Amino acid sequence: MTLELTDAIATMTALPLFDAYCRQTFLDNVLRGGLPILLGGEKKKHVYHIYSRKHGDPERDYNSVYLATGPYS
Repeated sequence: MTLELTDAIATMTALPLFDAYCRQTFLDNVLRGGLPILLGGEKKKHVYHIYSRKHGDPERDYNSVYLATGPYS
């Protein structure tokens, strides 16, 4: 799955380590920011992020996320 996801950034240089670094960097950014896809018809398109963490790490101060300490149920 990760190889298919990172095929969009696949590089083929003389340095396999650099190629792997490019894939990993892209994967990290997708996990942080989502992979946008377009949904809808020709007239009305909507950008949907497959991963919902559009604004990065929820623990960061600038996201102002509050998680209740109680159980989910």
